[in-house]
Amino acid sequence: MWAAGFDASARTVADNRRVMVDAAAIERMAAAVKAQAAARVAESGRWREAGDRSAAHELARETGTTVGAARETLDTAAALQSQPELAAAARRGELSAAQTSAVAAVGVLAPDLVPGLMARARETSVAELREECARAAAAREADPEERRRRIRAQRSLRHWVDAAGTGVLQLRDAPDVIAGVMTAVAPAREALFRAARQSGERPRPDALDADALVATVAAGRNGGGNADGDLPPHRCAPRAKILVRIDFDALLRGRPIDGEVCEIAGYGPVAVSAVRELMATGDAFLAAVVSKGVQVVGVAHLGRKALAHQSTALEWVNPTCAADGCTQAVRLEDEHRIPWAIRKVTLLDLMDRLCEHCHALKTHHDWSLVDGVGKRAFVPPDDQRHPTRCPRSARGDPSAA
Repeated sequence: MWAAGFDASARTVADNRRVMVDAAAIERMAAAVKAQAAARVAESGRWREAGDRSAAHELARETGTTVGAARETLDTAAALQSQPELAAAARRGELSAAQTSAVAAVGVLAPDLVPGLMARARETSVAELREECARAAAAREADPEERRRRIRAQRSLRHWVDAAGTGVLQLRDAPDVIAGVMTAVAPAREALFRAARQSGERPRPDALDADALVATVAAGRNGGGNADGDLPPHRCAPRAKILVRIDFDALLRGRPIDGEVCEIAGYGPVAVSAVRELMATGDAFLAAVVSKGVQVVGVAHLGRKALAHQSTALEWVNPTCAADGCTQAVRLEDEHRIPWAIRKVTLLDLMDRLCEHCHALKTHHDWSLVDGVGKRAFVPPDDQRHPTRCPRSARGDPSAA
């Protein structure tokens, strides 16, 4: 076979890139075919004869994957039975297994949204596609409260050791519960970040989250304080914050309708009851942006930093990094599209939020977000969509008026 004699070191980088693209397409096609074949095998019920606990267990055993991955494959294949257009695109290798799974879940509730989501899958990252699909599915859910109950009923905390010997901890629950957990570990994360910065280290954000979770659990086990005793609470540590995005009418009615928003920024759609419970706890600092609340868009002041209500509104627009495809949600920086040193004004309409990596690309390599608001393409200076290649009036520069 060609694959058996393949030697990447004997090929140029350009050749290997072409091979990589072709192999990925083959992998996507094979995954789609495998899923549909596995679904047909599962329907036969032969897994019972083999003594397996479920069809997912049989598939995991036969294909050398995890039960969770096998279950997702079977669920996707079942959903594809009523979505021939999506199934055909998957078999052609146009969508990966992860992309197909995300879109198929929405297609069960809203088949009319599938074409748009298929096109979106080709433009953005899998993580962001999943967020958009979750939002679309929640909008079409007949009973948001039932959706919340269903997710809660399936909650789980699992742990295992992967092939590399790394321990893995997985928590599955409703978005409001996960948001509460991340909020609870925020003070420890900030303390660890300061300690790392003072020692000259630059740990990844997800590494900080892992250390913060361990430190928070250890503190509770030990009756308070840090497990090692070297990270006392800092008097300037920011309070934990949960940002809720909700339409006022939805809050009063008890459920969103007609495209109304009810979600925890960075965590996805939630039931209105979850928002009400958060408001009732008083345990975390809760910031809420309500569509009929105080109007903040367009407010300006002469300071360099955004006012508190401007920052909250900016978080509403960009709960994650504004660069399309980036889902970083912590340690985001408020960015002036027109440098503050030039304009000496802070306008909400001319601000975005970028993660540390994208901020470095913008600062040191002149990358930029294209024109628009919210999530959008983040391009290098030689891209035709770069703001420097557009008229000043198209970039929202007030001085061009």
